[in-house]
Amino acid sequence: MNTKPNEPAVTFDNLLESLLRKVVREEIAAAVNGSGRAPSLVEVGEDEQRLSLLASAKAAVDAGALLTAEQLAVMLQVNKATIYERVKKKRIPFYQVGRFVRFNLQEVLESEKKRLNETP
Repeated sequence: MNTKPNEPAVTFDNLLESLLRKVVREEIAAAVNGSGRAPSLVEVGEDEQRLSLLASAKAAVDAGALLTAEQLAVMLQVNKATIYERVKKKRIPFYQVGRFVRFNLQEVLESEKKRLNETP
């Protein structure tokens, strides 16, 4: 991967840290602005599901396996529909496995990085 000397490499740990920082910031903001409400059971279930998907995605990446669209969406912090839209427009690299699509995280991150660098 071509990285600049002062630029950190994009890794799963960086993505996980970014997600955790975002969640913590949101919780602090909720506490500071006075809303500080407890999350609903639906929200707690969604968070548990997101963390479960994130853990399975990490295991897949560590094992060198390909990711599902749902796992990739959680890791990139986007909607699953966004992933499928990018596949349809061929904006991210993917592998067709029968009727399913799978993704290599490193390839996707590199293509996104190139796309962001090309955009003026």
